[in-house]
Amino acid sequence: MPDLDLHDIVPEVLNVAGGGWHAEYGLIAAAWDDAPPVPSALVVYGQRNPKWANLIYAGGTTFAKAGCFVVSVAMMASLVCAEPVEPPEVARRLAEAGCFVGNLLNHPENIPLAFRGLTWDGALHYRDKAADMDRVAQEIAANGATIAEVAFNPLYKVTYKDANGETQWNQHFLVLTRVVGDDCEVADPWTGEVGLLCESRYRLDRWPKKANRIITGLRLVGVEGQG
Repeated sequence: MPDLDLHDIVPEVLNVAGGGWHAEYGLIAAAWDDAPPVPSALVVYGQRNPKWANLIYAGGTTFAKAGCFVVSVAMMASLVCAEPVEPPEVARRLAEAGCFVGNLLNHPENIPLAFRGLTWDGALHYRDKAADMDRVAQEIAANGATIAEVAFNPLYKVTYKDANGETQWNQHFLVLTRVVGDDCEVADPWTGEVGLLCESRYRLDRWPKKANRIITGLRLVGVEGQG
């Protein structure tokens, strides 16, 4: 896939409805049969798109409530599928591949069983240290994008103890599309939009405008044959 800047491409499709939208950025690939999939351009999806916001994707949980990882996988899948595959179909394929335990995508190693052309290379954690932005840049260069973990509410860590001593999860996943200085351009499932990470809800005003302060991990869903 050639090096393309999302800002330099006029979306071919832009659907706006009830606060949810997705854009299809040009160069959709031709259909494939037995040949390896031809990578297309990133399709940006929002988990609160009214088409699927209230649909249950797994374990009795809706996309709007906790579908960020599935929607992030859908965006990565758009890089290897000849035609965009929307989040409900992505969730169905992931379920058939045995990825879910309840509503948790606990077996991401099975993602390649659901989507030919995607790979799984594990997870990197930066919850107690600055994110390695060189590695972030490498992943984007190699795959066209990469999935990152952040704290949904930046006032709390990704995991924390509540007043009763119970462990709470404050985890959110989004797709990093390019490094911009100390910042990153992101496709965020929560908003369904592309923007800058340091200008998002995931950064407190008192924090430096550096993406390495916000990113708490990477989920290495790769694109086979890219780079």
